[in-house]
Amino acid sequence: MILAIGDSNMFPACTETQDQPDPKNMVSVFSHQMNQSFRCWSKNGASNYWIEQHIEYFLADPAWDPDTFLFIGWTSTEREEWPWLYNNISVCGGPDFGMPEPTKAKFEQWKKTLTPEYMQQCTNMWHDRIHQLHIELVDRKIRHLFWCTYDNFKSINNHVTWNKNFFMPYDDTGCMSRFLESKKITAIDGDPFHYDDAAQSTWANTLFNYAKENML
Repeated sequence: MILAIGDSNMFPACTETQDQPDPKNMVSVFSHQMNQSFRCWSKNGASNYWIEQHIEYFLADPAWDPDTFLFIGWTSTEREEWPWLYNNISVCGGPDFGMPEPTKAKFEQWKKTLTPEYMQQCTNMWHDRIHQLHIELVDRKIRHLFWCTYDNFKSINNHVTWNKNFFMPYDDTGCMSRFLESKKITAIDGDPFHYDDAAQSTWANTLFNYAKENML
């Protein structure tokens, strides 16, 4: 079993909605290559806090098969989760993903705080948090593959060991968007954050080959 957790790039394969998972999404393609069934927890605009929390849900649930493979797509490090009514709003430095009217002024003010210095602080923090989570997964012998969507840790000077469980964390073309760009694959016209079926397949196959070569 594969448990995929991430943002809107995985949402077409989400198994927690009434819609059937898209067989051409990266999660479906990767799982097919791995010859495994999958579940996918994803949310449009999800922050790393949301992803981290859902990994914790998995870790706290003894019903999961101990051989479950975690397929984790970490996202932009500035993203946050803001409480709203009975749920959270995911906020990022890009679009507002349906920001409620009463929070729009706060959102616009928050975006002004996203200086290069603050963004680097966020990157440093998530580098440390994700590495600590990696260590916990290794200690618990949980198979996993981490990767990044729009930015990785290339700006980090203090490199750490990931035991091959993180795809190209410090490489200039290591995150999904930069990797596809290096292959002359562009985002969907009018939507710079998402990619078509062919790009989804390219990324999924790249991660599958990496997982296979490193016996993850």
